[in-house]
Amino acid sequence: MMTWEALHLSNLKDHNLLWFVFFSTLLTYHFHSLVNVVYPASSERHFWNDRNQKILILFMLLALLGTIYFFIPFIRRPIPFLLGGLFTFLYSAPNLKGQAFILLRKIAVGKTLYLAFMWTYATSILPIMALDPGSHDILNAFTGSRFFLVYAICVLFDRRDKLEDQLKGIKALPTLLHENALRKVYFLSLLLSMIFTIIYTWPHFNSTTFFLLVPALICLFLFGLTQHRKGDLLYYVLLDGLMMMSAILQAIYLFSSTFVNR
Repeated sequence: MMTWEALHLSNLKDHNLLWFVFFSTLLTYHFHSLVNVVYPASSERHFWNDRNQKILILFMLLALLGTIYFFIPFIRRPIPFLLGGLFTFLYSAPNLKGQAFILLRKIAVGKTLYLAFMWTYATSILPIMALDPGSHDILNAFTGSRFFLVYAICVLFDRRDKLEDQLKGIKALPTLLHENALRKVYFLSLLLSMIFTIIYTWPHFNSTTFFLLVPALICLFLFGLTQHRKGDLLYYVLLDGLMMMSAILQAIYLFSSTFVNR
C-alpha cells in the first residue's frame, strides 16, 4: 500500500513492481525470523519462530520465487533492486554469527535510523528509481514526510526492544538516550513529518495533505500509550497500520470518487 501510494502520487503505475515489493517484503521478514536466533527467544512470536523453522523456510522459498519472477521485468535496471537487497541483508546481518556481523551491532543509532531508511527506500525511492530514473522527484518533500513518520514509529518499536538490543549489544536510539531525550526526538520527528507534508502539497491544503497528516496526528498520542505495553496487536496492527493509513485513505477516496462519477 505504501508503494502504491508513492506511485499514485507520482502518476506512475506498475503491477509488477507492487508484486515485487509484496514478495520481497515476505522474503525479508521470513529471512530475519530464521536468522534471529543468536540469543534465546524473548517473546511468544520468537518462540513460534523457533518451533516452526520448516514452515518459515517453506514460506521464504515461495517468497523468493515470487521475488525473482517479478524482478525479471526490471532485470535491465537492476541497481535500485540490488541496493535494496544489500540494505535488507545488512539489517538482518547483526543477528548472524561471526565477528564481522557482531561488529555491525556496534554502529551507533544504526538500528532505528537504518530501519526507517529501509522502509522509506523500499516504498518511496525504489519505485521512482525503477520506473522513472530520470525523475527529479525521488527526494522530494513526500519522501521527507514518509521518512520522519516511519522514524517516529521505529522509535516506539526500538523502545519496546530496548532490553533485547542491550543484550545483543545493538545500539539503537533507545539504548543510547534517556526517556526524556527520546521523547523529544520522537515528537520532533513527527513535527518534521507534518512540516514536509505541508510543503509537499503547498500552497494547497487538499485531501492528500489531510491523508498524510492523519497518521502523524494519531502518533502524537501514542508515546505514552506504548510506554508500558508490548502487545503484538498494538505494534503489528496499530503502529504498522499507521504506516500505510494514508495510502488506505487515498485508495478509499479514489475508489469513492470513481464510483460517484459513474
